[in-house]
Amino acid sequence: MPANRIYYFLRLPVKANIRIATDYRGFFKRRFFAFKNRRWTFLLLVGLFLFSIGNSRATALDSKPLSIAELTKRSDVIALGKVISTSSDWDSGKTAIYTKIVLQVEQGFKGTGAGKEIMLRQLGGQVGDIVSEVAGTAVFKTGEKVVVFLFRNKKQSLGLVGSFQGKFSIEKRSPEGEMAVRRVPEIAKPLDEMSLGRLKMLIQRALAK
Repeated sequence: MPANRIYYFLRLPVKANIRIATDYRGFFKRRFFAFKNRRWTFLLLVGLFLFSIGNSRATALDSKPLSIAELTKRSDVIALGKVISTSSDWDSGKTAIYTKIVLQVEQGFKGTGAGKEIMLRQLGGQVGDIVSEVAGTAVFKTGEKVVVFLFRNKKQSLGLVGSFQGKFSIEKRSPEGEMAVRRVPEIAKPLDEMSLGRLKMLIQRALAK
């Protein structure tokens, strides 16, 4: 039996780049009315509204992509690490599904240290036959190496700064070596990319100011 899918949306940057508006226009048209369970859809939309007003730093509102300096300034925790697990469950009020991502820290730049585990939380996921999907939310895969920029909300839970903008995937390439790549979800072409060494340098430079 196919899962019931529920689609709802975070606010995206006004202009991360021109192609975002074009690609997401089609995305919205295809999916906005694709609700199969309207009762759960209503509850999840309410949960999204409460989440968005309570976590303003998590939402990308700028007219251009957040720079490394801006991400660093807004972050409480910055780390390079490996995704060791992901799991989804309902919140305590059964109004929204959240996914927990656990990282093993390889290098801590701010607010954590090597060898520690950190957990971040994102809206969306799957519980049983109910799937909730949030446009603009970064995707994490077990075993993936990432650099994350995280903030603490009022409940001290960690979340990505600027939604997908706060995650860089680390990809091995030849002959470049390890590259830090930032992507808009569902768009193949990277938003931007640089060597992992350069990303580390920019973070450290921002922290030194």
